[in-house]
Amino acid sequence: MGFNFGSICVRVGDGVTQDRVAEVIDAYWTERGATRRAKGFLKVEPLTLEDGGDELSFAVSPITDGWIVIADSERYNACQPLAQHLSGALATEVVWFEVTEVADAASYARYAGGAELDKHGDEDASDYSATMDFLDAQGFPHFGLYFDHMSRRAWDREGFRVFGYRDVSDDDYHGGAAEPDEPDTAEQIAAREAGLRATVDLAWQVFAEVAAAADATTDLDAAYRTASAARVAPERSWPGDQGDLDDLGHLLTEARRWDRLLELAEVVAHHDGREDVHGWRADGLVGQSRFDAAMPHVLHQLFAKADTVGPYARLAHVYAQTGRRTLALEIAAACRRLEDDGDLYTRHGDAWDPAGLAAAAPPQTREAARLTIAHVLRDELEGAPLGDASRTDLADFVDLARRLGDPTDLAVVTTRIAAEQARRAEVHDRLAHAIARRDRAGVRRLLADLPPGEPVDASGDDAGVRFELLAHGVRAGRDAGLEELLRAALAAGTPADAAPYLALAQRRARRESAVYHPTAAVALATGQRDLALELCRLARRTYCPTFLELERDPALAALHGDPQFRALFDDLAAEAPLARGDDDGRVYVREHVVVAFFVPGRLGRHAARLAPKLLRVLDAYLAYLPAGALAHGLVGVHATRGDDTRPFDDKLLARVRQQLAPARLASNPDTHVELFGPGDDNAPYHLELSGDDDDDANVIAMRFPPEFVEDKGLAAFRAWVETVSTYVPYTYGFATRALTPESYYSSDATMHARFTALARWHAGLDAVELVELRVRLADRVPGAKWLTFLDHKKLRRLGGVDALARGLEPHGVRVAALANGAVVQAGDAPDRGRGAAFANREQLRRVHAALSPVISLAWNLNGALEDYPSGVDGWLRRYLDDLALPAPANPILRARSARPGL
Repeated sequence: MGFNFGSICVRVGDGVTQDRVAEVIDAYWTERGATRRAKGFLKVEPLTLEDGGDELSFAVSPITDGWIVIADSERYNACQPLAQHLSGALATEVVWFEVTEVADAASYARYAGGAELDKHGDEDASDYSATMDFLDAQGFPHFGLYFDHMSRRAWDREGFRVFGYRDVSDDDYHGGAAEPDEPDTAEQIAAREAGLRATVDLAWQVFAEVAAAADATTDLDAAYRTASAARVAPERSWPGDQGDLDDLGHLLTEARRWDRLLELAEVVAHHDGREDVHGWRADGLVGQSRFDAAMPHVLHQLFAKADTVGPYARLAHVYAQTGRRTLALEIAAACRRLEDDGDLYTRHGDAWDPAGLAAAAPPQTREAARLTIAHVLRDELEGAPLGDASRTDLADFVDLARRLGDPTDLAVVTTRIAAEQARRAEVHDRLAHAIARRDRAGVRRLLADLPPGEPVDASGDDAGVRFELLAHGVRAGRDAGLEELLRAALAAGTPADAAPYLALAQRRARRESAVYHPTAAVALATGQRDLALELCRLARRTYCPTFLELERDPALAALHGDPQFRALFDDLAAEAPLARGDDDGRVYVREHVVVAFFVPGRLGRHAARLAPKLLRVLDAYLAYLPAGALAHGLVGVHATRGDDTRPFDDKLLARVRQQLAPARLASNPDTHVELFGPGDDNAPYHLELSGDDDDDANVIAMRFPPEFVEDKGLAAFRAWVETVSTYVPYTYGFATRALTPESYYSSDATMHARFTALARWHAGLDAVELVELRVRLADRVPGAKWLTFLDHKKLRRLGGVDALARGLEPHGVRVAALANGAVVQAGDAPDRGRGAAFANREQLRRVHAALSPVISLAWNLNGALEDYPSGVDGWLRRYLDDLALPAPANPILRARSARPGL
């Protein structure tokens, strides 16, 4: 779990003794009104002061390695004002620090003579990195000492002085009460408003330029976020963290630029129909006092979002501006009474005058406040149309009425809702029968009797019926079904039915490139040949997962002989090694040759044996690389790329070696090291070492650019890898040509889709997830690789090296005994097939079959290939599907049917 504590360390000098330190601590607290406790001071819970208590205890160590260490009962903290006082009273250096490794948080300070010292140039480093670098270098005694983990006997055995106090002030502990906020001056207010105007003007200028340049392939939100990060954020402060369209809407509302807010709503609605436009329109129209035009939007949100705060604040503002100020104040006051219900009716000030709100006295009881809200809902929604409300909205509203106490006043609304729910249930029942009869016309008629937002099940084995169901959802704004809608129209032989959706499909394809394929087919079928060609070009440019299938798709047969179409495929096989970047220039996937060895678990228990071996692999990798290959690195299980990356130099390398020292691993086996370069983003060269004291395997992995391996010569490179394999007692190892995504890609939908697409384009490449393998492999291997290293235990399960060689060598597979086991080589070179073109397909299949007793495919690459046919299992078995081989030993795979791979 890592360290989570604070300490004070006092350097020993003239007159600095354990007793003297204890005397100064005692004087410090008694002068501040604290009282010494005679007993019970060992049982003070951590964070007692933090939780409102007044008890505090201290433990003062004897002199150890030139330092006296002070721990206190708060444990997670240490008293920084006391540290500064001790440095003056004792005329010596005092170090204060706090470390919370689980949150990557840490800080430290050095004092002498009552004043804080500088940190030797570390001010620009992150608090965590600077602190850990400093603490590693100092090597303080009693590091990791937790006051609450020690007994009286343990304190006495270690020679500590322990004592405690009551009546301790939390303000004294943390440095005094915060100064009360002073009201802003007129100058400060004017400066803030001027800054807001400047931010609005710049942000809107950037949006106008992005919107003017946008076409059907532009992701407007992403394009604006990128532009604002480059041009707005460096100049102006944002109200939010992203600088996206949501932030722009909030900014325009704060600045009361209602004209621009309405223009934003229109542009975004026309471009991609985001749900946000409803709130923007309501705010913009209310801000312009166009209350009649605003009310439909206000009521829509009042019904659909009745348990959120915005609609009530907005409605109260409308009431106040249209002569119903008393009722407006009642609503605002009721919301104030109910604001401790989490986010239900929390006061919201986006369109309400705080001075007017202050005049409203909250109802005396919560029940009265609920009744006020119920009256508002009844009066506004009693005759409001329900046609646009989904069944989910209806049910949510009934639940809301129940939480309000289900007052009688709401019965008229809930009765209407119950009747509407019953009517829709009957329509859905009739719809199910029409779907079963494949009655496309009947399905269309019944769907017209439902509101556009009503969810329907788009299943069914008739393509025409499925098209109608999907079209209903798309009309409601659920454009995620566009790809299937287009394919359903093609399958039904009615592509013209899908023509009205082509523009929307092109917008959807910006976010999901797989949509380009059926969109091109529909465009071609409806006579738009040039558009179809352009969509095929976009399919390649955006890494459409099914791009390779375009040249075999009968729906695109009319393009197959076109030279412009053929040119899209002619140079694919000769593509250089992959290094794909996103719009910000970050490399989200790169092609590497990856070498990894998985070492037995319990790193701390076996530190004396494993540490020298891991260091030997590290040295071998460093010696093998060209000069200047590594540029950066990070050390520590909680280190992050953003905050903790350091230049690769002798200092960093020394820290890496310190992490791998036997004594350090024995006391703190949680280890993570990365070295990489050139560059700092999915770099060509990369070494990773990750381990802990669990039973999971530890991993040391090395990446190389393919051109480096080719320059070395494949035979020489293979020999080097096999030599390195003798340095560590691996349970399993491999060498393969692989796609390696940068870690951030998994939370980015666009990067995720592009990575999946590249995997399907280059099906010969592995996709490696080392951390997941480390914790899931146990005594298994994840399928066949170019080089597979097996330990002696696995070899015994496979019948031994000689039996393995007899079964595989007749098929061109090399098997060789090594000091720590054996290596199985599938082909002369690590494969890099396109589509089904595997040079090593036969060897890989034979290796997979031979290793099936020790293979496990029960892992998921962190979802990286979930879009591949048959999912990750399909990916890992992609070279097996047309070969009759024994069923895999893995029961998960045995229960699944194989589907054709690429």
